[in-house]
Amino acid sequence: MVKTHTYLKPGTQPYPHIGQLIQKKLRELHVSSSEAARRIGVNSSTVRAYYKQPSLQFGIIWKNCRLC
Repeated sequence: MVKTHTYLKPGTQPYPHIGQLIQKKLRELHVSSSEAARRIGVNSSTVRAYYKQPSLQFGIIWKNCRLC
């Protein structure tokens, strides 16, 4: 009998939702989506789309981290 291991509960993710982390940090810093967009050189709709993404490319994360 082969026993399979389940490390995560069904429906859970092994990593945090990156978009939500970015949104939370910008709120803490009192930086609006439009201000963040201006600082990193994208549209504000693009920044809002980042909030919905569970993961992002490293370059996007890097640009957003530079806001802090």
